[in-house]
Amino acid sequence: MAEPFIETISGKKVHFLNPTEAEIDLRDIAYALSNICRFNGHVPFYSVAEHSIMVAAKCGIDEKLAGLLHDAAEAYLSDIPSPVKDCLPEYKTIERNLQTVINKKFGVNTFTESVKRCDQDATYTEAYYLLKTKGRDWVPKHFTPKDRYKPMNFPPAEAFKLFMSWHKELTASPILLP
Repeated sequence: MAEPFIETISGKKVHFLNPTEAEIDLRDIAYALSNICRFNGHVPFYSVAEHSIMVAAKCGIDEKLAGLLHDAAEAYLSDIPSPVKDCLPEYKTIERNLQTVINKKFGVNTFTESVKRCDQDATYTEAYYLLKTKGRDWVPKHFTPKDRYKPMNFPPAEAFKLFMSWHKELTASPILLP
């Protein structure tokens, strides 16, 4: 039997069980993440791409690219809510392996505790602003979101452009003056 794959918007085949760097494409990642809604679609449309930008914005300067790409595997596997994902150990292994290939392709080190905290903080912020309960049952009581990180609910095309722009800015080589 042939190895399973998904076809991306660019037409590439990604063999998610055994991915290669050649199969990974930033535009595919940005496009898919900009079209996937957070919280399993139970909020006004808010994309994983916008979430990724928020995480990058919260990260320190040396970790912004890792923040932007922290959910890149979801472009190929989709976004599964954490409580569900925790019940799917095989899925988590597939996601981790795919994310490792993506990290290698884009020169990102494995995610640090700092990036994980920024991701969690972004998720709590999103819950506060987007969920009817404001996440009261699972967000720490001491958490107070900052208005400057309020979700904007960009439409997919705008989220795609912003994601690509952030990546370009974060990976631009410095100009060396004579």
